[in-house]
Amino acid sequence: MPRKKIKKRIVIPAVLLFIGINLLLVIFDSNQAIEKKSYVNQWTQIFTHDLYHTTSANGVVTAAEETPVYFDDEQGRFLRFLVEKGDHVQAGDGLYEYQVNDYQETEAKLEQKREQLEAEIAAIENAIAQINAYQISESAPIQSFLPESVSPFESEAEPGLYTEPETEPETSSPEEAKYLKEQYIAEKQIELAEKQAALNSTQTQLSDLAAGGDTITIESPVAGIVTELNQSLVNPLTIVSSEDLYIEGTIPEGQRKMIEQGMEVQISISDAALHLNGTIQFLADVPEEVDHKKPSDYRFHVQFEEEQDQNEDTAAETTTVETDEIGESDGADEADETVEADETVEAVEPNELEDTNTTNGQTPEEPEEKLLAGYHADLDIITEQELDATTVFTRQLAKNKLIPSLWIMNENGNLELRPIELGLSMDVYQGIASGATAGEWIVDSEIGYQQAGTPFVTPIKENLVPWRQIFHRNKGTFQPAAFLTGIVSH
Repeated sequence: MPRKKIKKRIVIPAVLLFIGINLLLVIFDSNQAIEKKSYVNQWTQIFTHDLYHTTSANGVVTAAEETPVYFDDEQGRFLRFLVEKGDHVQAGDGLYEYQVNDYQETEAKLEQKREQLEAEIAAIENAIAQINAYQISESAPIQSFLPESVSPFESEAEPGLYTEPETEPETSSPEEAKYLKEQYIAEKQIELAEKQAALNSTQTQLSDLAAGGDTITIESPVAGIVTELNQSLVNPLTIVSSEDLYIEGTIPEGQRKMIEQGMEVQISISDAALHLNGTIQFLADVPEEVDHKKPSDYRFHVQFEEEQDQNEDTAAETTTVETDEIGESDGADEADETVEADETVEAVEPNELEDTNTTNGQTPEEPEEKLLAGYHADLDIITEQELDATTVFTRQLAKNKLIPSLWIMNENGNLELRPIELGLSMDVYQGIASGATAGEWIVDSEIGYQQAGTPFVTPIKENLVPWRQIFHRNKGTFQPAAFLTGIVSH
């Protein structure tokens, strides 16, 4: 028999016998006499991420306020409009003219209206002075000095004056009292401005009568856009809509119980290619209509957040400052800052920098798309959120475990199967309420072999090994034998 065949018949069974014996030893090693190791092929760290649940809705951009302007044909004959639909007007700009029928009667009515407005303005100013003089205690809760009505200091006899509430006032904290005080003053200042605009308009009409004899110009009581102009002279003759906008929409009763006033909203307006943020400003408790055959709908308003572009402006200023610093830097850090300079100049070419210097040092910005009333918006209302939540990807959870768990690579070099409590989940992200913290190392993929409580080994990633530090720094500390032993153990 040839020698090769004899060798083959001996070697193959010997190898198989060796493997079989080792497998049996591992399987029946009840006393854990044989050291086992886990092999981790891919690993990563637990991170933080903003997690939230949303519900979708639709809305329409709407003017925050519409002010109708009327014409009384008993007072005179309409002459002409002074504006066109779509015109921007300021408070006091003329809207239309009419010719009075009775000069004396019209003048008397205007004088009476002026006296009434002057009295109302004085009352509002008096109320603002009273509330400004009110001192709020910082040490203890106080009785609320504001009634529950929207205009808490008004009475039927004399609008704007403070009156003691008939019912026993509720107690409130100093913080609540300060908020109510500020809110009341803001409301009264708005009311004062409206009354003052009406008074100015009345005085202008009296001046028109005195100058022209029988022609009066009706002025716009507010600033805004002329959105309606009724050529048929049916009231309201014109409507002036404010340029302040909000989003109006309705939600079905199934979503109504999920939403609360003050919740944040992510706004997407495809017509203007805009992505904005806002909050639920108003949420109706009464449905639009009640029908036993279909679900009820509830109206809501979303207010836009102010100063949307503040962060973008700050970032642009920071980039300009960094560019200037790079141009002035020298000395020991010149080589490192050259890299930063190259990266900065990639975004702004030298020619562009020269052009920028010729325009008062500011980089020209692309014109923003203007938001107009009537645009449709897609809304994502954030019903629940956790900011900077401890987070992993859902695929990183240990597979086929009764309790949610993670394979943790602890500081002792052992693999730990640790139970965790789950938090919010969003798409591919899974929040961790407790059981693990951001920064801990975990098994990213269960490719390989994992066993709880065993030391773990990982493949060498050559690009992460500090070769220069090992061979060129701290001479005498490098031990080739220990280095090779570590490689063999992996």
